[in-house]
Amino acid sequence: MEINNHSIQFMDNAVFLDETKSIVISDIHIGIEEHFRKNGILFPLNEKEELLNRLKILIKTFNPKKLIILGDFLHHFQKVPTKVYEIVNEMDNLLKGIEVILILGNHDIMAKYVLKENTRFKIVEYFFENGILFVHGDKKFQNSFENVNLLLMGHEHPVLEINKQRFSAYLEISKKDFKILLIPAFSNIVSGVKINEIEGNFMSPYLKDVKKEEIFPIIIGEDVLKFPNLFEIEKYI
Repeated sequence: MEINNHSIQFMDNAVFLDETKSIVISDIHIGIEEHFRKNGILFPLNEKEELLNRLKILIKTFNPKKLIILGDFLHHFQKVPTKVYEIVNEMDNLLKGIEVILILGNHDIMAKYVLKENTRFKIVEYFFENGILFVHGDKKFQNSFENVNLLLMGHEHPVLEINKQRFSAYLEISKKDFKILLIPAFSNIVSGVKINEIEGNFMSPYLKDVKKEEIFPIIIGEDVLKFPNLFEIEKYI
């Protein structure tokens, strides 16, 4: 699929940018299983195995030069669980030979501490390359739209509910001078926000006053399915 002249492939809540050979994911929330465990939810969620296996498949499929993480790499906690270090270390081994850009999200208060001895992860507030601005989405950077024709962001965890079934959704949003591609949470554990029940604004300042007519959900099934705008969809679901 092309969005504003950028060739983009979609797979498993990630995208691959052909021009820079970059995998882009968002909202991994490493440590969320330990957060649930601490709060009495003891059902095994296999966070580490699922994350690493899915990354392996993405890497094998696309052979990327770069991995860009759009924030909320870690879940929010004041004391880092040991399990988090285990997951990060195994992830680091998996990513050998791949440049990693980590954009800080609002949950990443401990990311610099956890990665203080890691030389693979480049930690930034935002990233710009080939006309694409990469952000988490929780805050807006002034004057950041110069020469930008596509904004990639996470933060919102969008899902589309159809016949009481939830589907992780990418959102292509058309603005006057650029487009936004909102990426779903990579973690399957975090809760999603039903976009077809949103009344008013999203959380992100980048999406302030966005209209339903400007939002086009994209869902991965057997094929990549781009839906009509959200205003039209709501007439039928």
